[in-house]
Amino acid sequence: MNRRVAIGSLACLISACGPGINLRSGSTCGKALDSCWMSLNQLVFYSKFNEESALQGSAIASAVSGLAGILGLGGSGNNASVVGVEGKALGFDGVDDMLTFADGAGTTDRDFASGAALTLSVWVKPTTVPGGSMSWTILRRGDNINSINYELRIGNDTAAQEQRLAFYYYDGGGFHIFTSSTNVFTVVNTWVHVAFTYTVSTAGSAQLYVNGSSIGGSWTSGTGSAAPVIADHPLAVGGGQATKFFTGTIDEVSVWKRILTAGEISTIALRQTP
Repeated sequence: MNRRVAIGSLACLISACGPGINLRSGSTCGKALDSCWMSLNQLVFYSKFNEESALQGSAIASAVSGLAGILGLGGSGNNASVVGVEGKALGFDGVDDMLTFADGAGTTDRDFASGAALTLSVWVKPTTVPGGSMSWTILRRGDNINSINYELRIGNDTAAQEQRLAFYYYDGGGFHIFTSSTNVFTVVNTWVHVAFTYTVSTAGSAQLYVNGSSIGGSWTSGTGSAAPVIADHPLAVGGGQATKFFTGTIDEVSVWKRILTAGEISTIALRQTP
């Protein structure tokens, strides 16, 4: 923790707890420290998926902003609570499973306009990959194709690119897609940490990371310079529309309103390597 964040955290704690700060594990002020750190570091969404039971209609906690995700399942499978990179994770059947976090009316910290700094970070363990020029949603802000503020996918709906990592957004008239230059998901049933950083609408700022290392990529659709749509839609994990459902396990999803450095992303990937 740098000096500015340390001083800010102390001020935040004193405000929340008073001068008699007790940081023992599980104490009110100990929990406040996490909240203060997240706020000062502009971590606007984080979910560990550590619930012991993950069944239809279960509430899944977010460590930021008090959001509660609800599991939507069909008869073909279950978002089983399984072993993750840290604690538990969620399994998705690729047919109808998804997790949605309602985010209230109006613009929130999870919406990103032009000029905003964005980092997406998540662990995935696909059991298979898309075929037939398809793609699967890992994480999305928006509940239909015309409301995507940001999205990470496996594949980019192009033949022979179903194993690539792609970032999507919609500008009100068309898609902008940043795709990895090479295949990422060549081995299944293996944990992979993926991340994406971007100063929104600044095309040259886009950068993909896999297992803590930056990888090449380009805008394969659109220019990456237009403003994204901002709509009152949920943040979704594992799906977002028919045929885009993820097959496998997802864990440790985070959204930041700042650009994490290459070193910070590497630290996350190495610290949590299963």
